[in-house]
Amino acid sequence: RDPFPQDTSQIQNQTRSKQSSSKKTPSKPLPPCHVSPHPLLGHMPQVSSPPDSALYQSIFLDHADPSSGLSTFWFLSTPCLAVLKAEHARSILRHSVERKTFDIFTRHFKRSLGKDSLVIMEGGGGTWRHHRNLVKAAFTEKAVRNMSGSVWEVASRFARSILDECDADEEGSIGCYAAEALDIFKWATIDVFGQVALGHDFECTSSLSQTPVAASFDATVEDSSARTTARNLFNPMTQWYWLPTERNRKYVFHSGTVRRALEEICERKVEDIRSKESGGEKEGKEDMLAILLKSDVVATSNDDQSQSQSKQTPNACRHSEMIEMLMTLFFAGYDTSSIGLSMAMYEVSEHPRIQSLCAEEARRAADHLVLDPTQWEDRLAYNWAVVMETLRLHPPVFTNCRNLVKDVELDEYTVPSGTRVYIPVVQIHTDERNFGKRAKEFLPERWVRWEEERKCWVKRDYAREEQESQQARERGQQGFTQDPKYIPAANPNYL
Repeated sequence: RDPFPQDTSQIQNQTRSKQSSSKKTPSKPLPPCHVSPHPLLGHMPQVSSPPDSALYQSIFLDHADPSSGLSTFWFLSTPCLAVLKAEHARSILRHSVERKTFDIFTRHFKRSLGKDSLVIMEGGGGTWRHHRNLVKAAFTEKAVRNMSGSVWEVASRFARSILDECDADEEGSIGCYAAEALDIFKWATIDVFGQVALGHDFECTSSLSQTPVAASFDATVEDSSARTTARNLFNPMTQWYWLPTERNRKYVFHSGTVRRALEEICERKVEDIRSKESGGEKEGKEDMLAILLKSDVVATSNDDQSQSQSKQTPNACRHSEMIEMLMTLFFAGYDTSSIGLSMAMYEVSEHPRIQSLCAEEARRAADHLVLDPTQWEDRLAYNWAVVMETLRLHPPVFTNCRNLVKDVELDEYTVPSGTRVYIPVVQIHTDERNFGKRAKEFLPERWVRWEEERKCWVKRDYAREEQESQQARERGQQGFTQDPKYIPAANPNYL
């Protein structure tokens, strides 16, 4: 994505290096692993442990090479590498999108998401490409911005429901509503998913409780997560779905409830689209399911092969594919969004100063957002910074990984093709090399700056700040000392 091609000198240097490849300096060998592996599992027990446990940190932090931040280990019989430097993580993520899942996990994902889920299908096939294009069509910038109105509606209703529970006493002071933060944000998340993805109201934020379908959604996600934990992977009572156990009976009930509900919503959506098209009605707010259904019609009509296949494929099959796409999005966003929002509230409650700034900014922005919710990015810059800082310190997905399809250069090291590279997000986000000496502190200000003339918080322009600091260095302004209260910006390379 470089805006300019390489200059002539770089091209000449590359040509010379290819001609004299035999003289190339050999790369350093990757750091050895200092933790003894299990004879069958390798370092799987450590990798599968919670990110704050001593077992997990023994692999990703304690025994990492001090200078490079690299550590090597085994997951079963697969050679693996972990990175700690932000620039290394960025190189790996840009290099490969391949994430091979082990068969022992894939069988559970097929059960919960469906065999045609985008994350399970192998890339490159016609079906995979068709599904990818449909999801791409639903995630345009315009479509996502238009969905902010639905999110605003759910948030407003959520706040009103909580305030209604806070009964005022005789003196008129506001009472209290006590609940588990993770639970109530699960209700908000599933209502957002219903409105944004399906155009359907699950009514959790209205009742401040789990409705039956929402409870089945939650139970399905919890069941899939429980079956893929390290302690259950080799337990036949959790791995075999055909056993007449209480867990399997609940799984059949809840997964069936979710599927039937989604099929009914999908059928109603198709009928609604057809009636509007026949009546010439203008489209109002569009949800993801409607966009997917319309995109599917366009994509199929433009592809002769797909068109011939669609004549042989009943609508029910098409609908099942749509449902599996939406289930994938729901599984990916349900726990992650709920946990992220819960931890944001935890941090805000721990820092009264930050809570006051969030509330002040929200009050000032409310009147504008009622008229146009798409302005949230500009009007709620500090609240956005709080969420960003929460995701930095409490990432809901604490580890990511990629499988390399070709060799990758990381400084003086060459990582061979076939290596499984782990990206320990928690350790990277709290490493001083990436976020400065105050990396473990909760500092939303690292993402924003106060603009005095406008009397508001705005997002920091890291590119401009880096350019200004470079110009200062070129002018010879080296005599600065750091203010103890200075809040360092995030590493621009990581962003």
